Formats: sequence, C-alpha cells, structure tokens
Amino acid sequence: MSSPTSALLMKSHWAELLIRGEKCWELRSSATAKRGRIALAVSGAQTLLGEIDLVDCVQVAEGGRSLLPLPLENFVELHKVPDLANTIRYKRTYAWVMRNPSRYPTPKPYCHKVGAVIWVSLSTEVQKLKGSDSANASKKRRTQSK
Repeated sequence: MSSPTSALLMKSHWAELLIRGEKCWELRSSATAKRGRIALAVSGAQTLLGEIDLVDCVQVAEGGRSLLPLPLENFVELHKVPDLANTIRYKRTYAWVMRNPSRYPTPKPYCHKVGAVIWVSLSTEVQKLKGSDSANASKKRRTQSK
C-alpha cells in the first residue's frame, strides 16, 4: 500500500478524535474534491499522526440551518463539536466524511511550505526529508572514515 501524497492540517484535538475513530466528520467552510487515503498533520507540530480515508464531502448546512434530514444537534455526535452554534457559523458548512483511521506507532516528522493552511503535499516533502537523511548519512560516513 502506498503512502498518502497529501496531509490535512488540523489542530491536535480534532486530529486525535479522527484518528481514534471517535468522530467521522470534519466540518469545513468549503467543499473538497479530494478522495482517498490522506495523512493527518498536526498544525504547529509538523508531525503526521496517522492516515485516514476521505470518502465523501457533503454540504450539511447553510446559514446555520441543517440541509440533512437530521437536526443540527446530531452533528455533535458525528463531529464532536462542543459549541454547535459557534461551529455552524459558516455561510455554507461541509462535512468531509472520514473512515478507516490508522495511527502511526510514532508520529512522523515532516516539513511544509510556509503558507500551507489546509493541505500539505507530502510527495515533495518526503523527498526533502529523504534527501536530508541521505545527506546526513553521507556526512556521517565521511566523518567516521577520517
């Protein structure tokens, strides 16, 4: 199985709830067309917590009013949001639907470009990390051979 090429940046609390399978919705003010296996990146920590499947994106509210055949109160169970009125402040609210979380045994470090707000491309960042690892290994070998 290949590693995800994208990571969703999130606050630690929400990433933890997703990776533990305690919530299955990530509420956002915009839709996403992205689907498939993604990594969860903890914002500010530059670590990847684990992986999850992003399986759907559904508009669930508009103007603070549910568009689904369930009341806004049910969003608490799916998203675990403690302050519903404050969360459904978006003009349009989308649920990014997640399934099959998998935590890494230890968080994986990564780096990303300044300005990344929602998504981080991991394909180039992983190459940078691999490159720095191999550069460090070469430097270590040169130092040991002296």
